[in-house]
Order: sequence, then structure tokens, then C-alpha cells
Amino acid sequence: MGMKARSYYGFEAGEGPLSIARIWRFAATTDSDPVGIMDGLMLGSPEYALRAMDNKVSSILLGSYRRFNARVGDRLTTIGQPILIEAFQRQFDALEDHLERRDNSAERWLAENLPRVLPQED
Repeated sequence: MGMKARSYYGFEAGEGPLSIARIWRFAATTDSDPVGIMDGLMLGSPEYALRAMDNKVSSILLGSYRRFNARVGDRLTTIGQPILIEAFQRQFDALEDHLERRDNSAERWLAENLPRVLPQED
């Protein structure tokens, strides 16, 4: 990151000056999501930054929004708050449903197949 180890440890501990450039360097060094780190700060949730680290969810969301903004331009101002809430909620609900189906599928598979694999107790 171009800083002394002591400064790096201070940065990780939340000490010293915080800059967007430093967050981006940290994210590049740790292969984490720089937008996720900033979102974690905005949400007051360091846990969110950790959750976003591997799949880069915040960067993907920002990239999707950037694409949308470029495509609709000033028409964005004509979208009312209720439709925005509905649209975002629908997408997050779909992601939550995906996780629920995935979790239930794995649990069902384990319940059906694990007894066949493990030795039977007498």
C-alpha cells in the first residue's frame, strides 16, 4: 500500500486519516471490495465489509447502477420513490429466496444422502 507497517496496522485498526485512495489501495492489496469497505463505513457495519469482501457485492451493485445511470440519463429524475423502493425490494427478495432455496436444498441433500455414506451404528 506504499506505507510503513506501523501505519498499515493503524489503518486496519481504524486509526489515522482515512482517504478513498487509501481504501482502494487496501482493497487491492487484500483482494477485497473497496466499495464494500466504504458501504460498511456508511452502514456502521464492519461485518458488511467482510461479507462483501469475496463476492464484491457492493462493487457489482455500483457497476450495475453506473450502467443504469448511463442508459437512462436524466430520465432517472422521473422515477418516483415508491417504484424505486419496489424495484430494489423485489431484487433483494429474489436474492433472499435464492439463498433460502439453496440452503434448503443442501439440507435436504445431506439428510437424504449422509446416512448412506456414514457407517451405521449398531
